[in-house]
Amino acid sequence: MRKFPFALLTAIMSIGILFTACNSAGLKSQLIGKWKIDEMHIEYYLQQQEYGEKQMKTLQDSLPLLTDTAKIKLYSAQIEQISSQLEAFRSSRDSALKKNSWEFLEDGKFIATENDGPREGIWSYDDKLGMLFTVIENQTSSVKVKFSSDTMVLQLDSVNYMKFTPIKGK
Repeated sequence: MRKFPFALLTAIMSIGILFTACNSAGLKSQLIGKWKIDEMHIEYYLQQQEYGEKQMKTLQDSLPLLTDTAKIKLYSAQIEQISSQLEAFRSSRDSALKKNSWEFLEDGKFIATENDGPREGIWSYDDKLGMLFTVIENQTSSVKVKFSSDTMVLQLDSVNYMKFTPIKGK
């Protein structure tokens, strides 16, 4: 089973929130403030997790049928390795959900606080396209953005999205 490249998840998250100056006063006022990730739906990671769980179950189901001690040890080691990889992925994802925040400032500046510390950039919004543009450390990104109640949804592509909720009182 492949290792879950958490750096790829971080890159997707960074791409998901790059900047442009809001043309719409209403939407700009909705964007201004500090946001935390509430939910991530990244199909690749869901598929990798499902694959790992199925692979682990197949190995576990095979264990009682084995009589060769060497194979039992090999299968047990593989089960442990897959289990550790799945747990490391879940832990990294949960940590990102708890610790990462993005702050949109009125002057078009942007602060992304992630595991490796805060990074500054700029942001803007194109009202006609419904696109949020960001630039962090010379990396540009654009993403479709929608609001539902007090939730901001970044639609990364047709199946992948991230939901953000405001951090109150900060």
